[in-house]
Amino acid sequence: MAQNLRGALVGFCNPLLDISAVVDDSLLAEYKLKANDAIMASPEHLPLFQTLIDKHNALFLPGGSAQNTLRGAQRLLPEDSAVFFGAVGNDEN
Repeated sequence: MAQNLRGALVGFCNPLLDISAVVDDSLLAEYKLKANDAIMASPEHLPLFQTLIDKHNALFLPGGSAQNTLRGAQRLLPEDSAVFFGAVGNDEN
């Protein structure tokens, strides 16, 4: 008989939003970014978000250490084994 693991793995953290897109070097240079890097966005990056949405087919992915860990664990564990708690703001995305 299979063990019931529903909600067995619980994560608490500040959820982040990862944005992934394929862009050219000129866009990276414009915003002083490096390829395959992760940054915490600042006010000078605000125009970049709309550019990524409009021109680069941006992917919006859940991020943050707990979310990333739980997402990976949920692929390995039975359905509904991982539970995440966090809070987000109220914006258009």
